[in-house]
This record gives sequence, structure tokens and C-alpha cells, in this order.
Amino acid sequence: MILRPYDNETARLLANPPTPGQNRHEWLFRVQARLIRAGVAPAAVTAHMEAFCSAAGWGDRAKEVSANTEKIVATAGNPPPAPEARTPRWPEACEEERRRRYATPPMFSGQPLVVEPGAVLRGLYRGDVETWVCAAKSVFSASTWRLADLLPVAGQFEFIVANPMRAEMGATALGKPSGRSKSNACTERDRRYLVVEFDTGDMLRDQIAVLSSLHASAAPLALAVFSGGKSIHGWFNVSGLSPYRRRVWFALAAYLGADVSLWDTSKLVRMPGGHRRGSGATHDILYWEPEHAV
Repeated sequence: MILRPYDNETARLLANPPTPGQNRHEWLFRVQARLIRAGVAPAAVTAHMEAFCSAAGWGDRAKEVSANTEKIVATAGNPPPAPEARTPRWPEACEEERRRRYATPPMFSGQPLVVEPGAVLRGLYRGDVETWVCAAKSVFSASTWRLADLLPVAGQFEFIVANPMRAEMGATALGKPSGRSKSNACTERDRRYLVVEFDTGDMLRDQIAVLSSLHASAAPLALAVFSGGKSIHGWFNVSGLSPYRRRVWFALAAYLGADVSLWDTSKLVRMPGGHRRGSGATHDILYWEPEHAV
């Protein structure tokens, strides 16, 4: 089924569907919205995108398509998202450059530190016990807590949203109330941390070297957490960078092979000192520098 006419940005989106680990939900919604706003019949958009999901093996997302269409049609008079809400176009990863950085002197050894999750969270959020923090025991059960309430039980969770939330509750793109959504996550302007993960199959010592190579005075590495599987999450304090410079800095991480889905301000990452569901593996804290978190 051909759904033209549509603009070049829509064509680019259609030609570059998300890869595993990237945000399929957001991509579907954006494509459907652009097609409908371009004048394509909503029924045709629904049929086409349901067929796309089926062919791509996205069975878990096909059920969202008709709901997306209803939401888009109901808000057809609203303006498109502000430029800040649009996902930047990141550079292609360069394996050669990433491998060059294996020679960077490592900032930490990769051995677990003896530190309580609550102590790390208190340092990350500057001791503000009224801060809203989103945590989850699974990707389907996220809720937002006051830091004071989360501290004693933080180790029981598998996931956390790296940056403080703006409110306890928000609304999803479909208008459903949620403790974790872009509407109650921090804005790009208020972002404090960017988390970098290389799911590239590199050995841990090489991941440590590449993370160390990204450390800078304006974007210091504050925390490194083992995923409990095969990768390390590096938390960088980017609060001293302008929103534009944050994008430039994260573009470098993307060039080195970082998971670009972690640009999403509402994305879940591994809870420092938490536990991986199923295997029970601990998310060991491999590096922690409180002075880099403030």
C-alpha cells in the first residue's frame, strides 16, 4: 500500500525504523501522526502500519496502531511537537574509532565497590529528599517516589529513570495516566545526567576504557553500574553543558557505538545496586565519585 504524498522527514522515518533497543512506540506514533497530518486517510494509515508491524515481527506493537490513530485524529488541531521533543539524528557508529579508545587509561578497575544503593541515590540527587524519582521492578511497573521514600528500598528495584521527574504522575502519548512518561520526565533543558551504554559485545575492560575516554571536566563520569549481563552503564553529569552542547557530546557517544535510545529522558536504566529480574544478578556499582555528581 502506497501512502504518498508525504514529506522528506516522514520518508526518512519510514526508511529507518528503530533497531532493537530503540523506542518503537515513539517511532510508530510519530510516523502515524505525520502521515495523517499530510492528508492520508486514517484508516489507510492504520491498515498500513498494522501490516508493517506484522511484517517486522513487532507483534507487541501492532495493537497500539489503532489507538494511536484515534489519539492523533482526536488532537488533529494541535500543533506538532516542539523541536526539543524530536529525537535528534545521531551519527552512525564508527567501530574503528571506538577500538582506538581501548587504549584510554581506565578510570576504574571493574571490581564491585562496597556502597549502599541509597547512599549513591542521595549523592546523585544532591540530598534533596523531596525530589521525585521513578523506579521500577520491571519495565511494566514503573512508579514515581519521593527520594526519601525510595532510599530504604532502592536495592529491591531493577530499573530507575536517571534524571529527577517533574511530578509524580504524567500522561502517555495515548492520554493514559502514568508514573513514567515524557510529560512528567525532565526536559532536555533540565537534564542532569546522560547514561551511556555500549551494547557492542566489547569486553568489560574495553567498555571501561571507552567510557573513560568520554570523561571531561564539563561532563564528568559520576557513576558506573554493571547491568548484571554484559554491559556497563556510565552516568555522566552534563548539568554544566547547554542543551546544544549536550547533544554534541552525546553525538560523540553515539559515534563510538552508544545506545542512542538512552537519550530519551524517560528511559529506564539499571538501578545502582539493584537486582536483575529473573537471574537475580546484582547491578554492581563499579565506580562512584560523589564530587562529580554535584
